Amino acid sequence: MLTGQGNPRIIFLRAAAASVPRACRTRETGPGGPPTRTEVRIQTSDSNRLVLHLGLPKTGSTSVQETFAQNPAALAKAGHFYAKIRWPNGQVHSNHSFPMIVAFSEGWEGRQELVRRGLSPVGLKDHFTDQISQALSQDGGLILSGENIAEIPDAGLARFLDLVRGAGRSLAPVIFVRPPLEFLISMTQTTVRHGQPFEVRKLGARDKLQRCLRLWPQITCVPFGAGIADRPSPPEVLIKAFGLGEIADFRVIRSNDSMSDLATRLIGYVNAQLPLFVSGAVNPLRQHLDTDPLIGIRGPKFRLTREEFAGVREFITQENRVLSSLLGVAYCDAAFDLAESRPVWTAEALVDLRCAMGQLSDPLNDCIRAYFRQPASVTPAERDLAGDVLG
Repeated sequence: MLTGQGNPRIIFLRAAAASVPRACRTRETGPGGPPTRTEVRIQTSDSNRLVLHLGLPKTGSTSVQETFAQNPAALAKAGHFYAKIRWPNGQVHSNHSFPMIVAFSEGWEGRQELVRRGLSPVGLKDHFTDQISQALSQDGGLILSGENIAEIPDAGLARFLDLVRGAGRSLAPVIFVRPPLEFLISMTQTTVRHGQPFEVRKLGARDKLQRCLRLWPQITCVPFGAGIADRPSPPEVLIKAFGLGEIADFRVIRSNDSMSDLATRLIGYVNAQLPLFVSGAVNPLRQHLDTDPLIGIRGPKFRLTREEFAGVREFITQENRVLSSLLGVAYCDAAFDLAESRPVWTAEALVDLRCAMGQLSDPLNDCIRAYFRQPASVTPAERDLAGDVLG
């Protein structure tokens, strides 16, 4: 393994004097205290270095990947390039997670991503291994990015790191870390969007973080989240911290996959009534991301209610304690942003719902109508307001 000695390279840790901004003020205070102000330490550029961006999940990885994939000239100007890993169909995806997992893991043949993309597992491991090897052998500083690369078992990572060494490259791993409650809220929205029912589960990234710290003790760690005041975007952080070019030369792609509270709960209900997957195969009445038209429903951002938070309070508290001990309070929840109750459907939101239903299949629309008949989902007043929309 390519490991080092000492502690992680932690950046963005200088505390700001400002109090918690209004958007972060809540009824309950988290262990992280006030937000932090950015302060980047710049590394010397290395023409043979591999910058390995490992996520973590829900920390702007899509923004990193799309920015670097769409700005090859800006990277080349500084002697770097973002790996182009071609899939068997010739497409190039900016997220390197799946190709890396296939190339250096076992037991991936049953992953739902194969089903969703209609890929055959035959020859796929050799194909992606060859693509990654070619990227490692090219001249210039290389960037690989995948928020799920840390899932690769130790033996597979050892094979990958052998290729890195064989290519004469140094390794610079980096992760962004999101506070536990923010992570849980964001991940809940992601699981719902990708076909799971709405459920408040104990979702955390601590295991991946601890594994990264074990494998690479000198990994660069960066806090991510609403509690970071005046923060640059993740791509800008990496550009500056690793000498990948001049920020002014890049068109930074900002990605935001958050949904309103109304959309999150409605899509989760639809997924519960009409599952995306049945017996390991895609439900013939569904398609991946077929509820995406509902994402545009306006309303308050998704938050846990006090009642929902009570079920995960102990878990979130312990996650914050561990993060504080590993990396410091800058990586913890500055506050617990909770809702008193679920949001109310407004005329504006129902206009969005009407537009979305025109793009959905009849089975999905039937589920939406059923949602508005549930006393636990909407009030009689909301149901009456929605009458014209639902037909």
